Amino acid sequence: MSSKGSSKYIRIQAKKVRVLIERGDDELLRFFMIRDYPSLDDAVAAAKRWRDETHLEKYGTPVTDAVFQLKRRRQRAEQLDPATGLPLPQLPPGLSYGFHRGRLLYLVVSHQVEGRPTRTRVPILDGKIMEAIAQAEAILAKYRMDAPREAP
Repeated sequence: MSSKGSSKYIRIQAKKVRVLIERGDDELLRFFMIRDYPSLDDAVAAAKRWRDETHLEKYGTPVTDAVFQLKRRRQRAEQLDPATGLPLPQLPPGLSYGFHRGRLLYLVVSHQVEGRPTRTRVPILDGKIMEAIAQAEAILAKYRMDAPREAP
């Protein structure tokens, strides 16, 4: 493929160029027959044009080589404590539950130190989850207070 740009979602097959955009549960599929274009490069260019326009229209972002996580990995596990089966408290932004071998062991505090993303673990001791949440919120508040503020 001598056409410039990313070839993400594009596959060249025997007689056609396939564009398959799969994001989450959505799937967009279109074929570009090579014989309908003067050359393979023209068919690939048409496929890329369609891919870029469709992706921007449907998802609101241009096509990039980066991989985006669309769904939470532990949707069900974050709702119920695996040990007791009881619902877990909802956490504020910046906090998440940490599991190891199916057991809830700690809370994860996501923050930035000197502009770099960092995570801190807060252990849940003796099943006292509310104390761990309070401790994690205090850590999060400390890092938010230390963050430099931009002048308006």
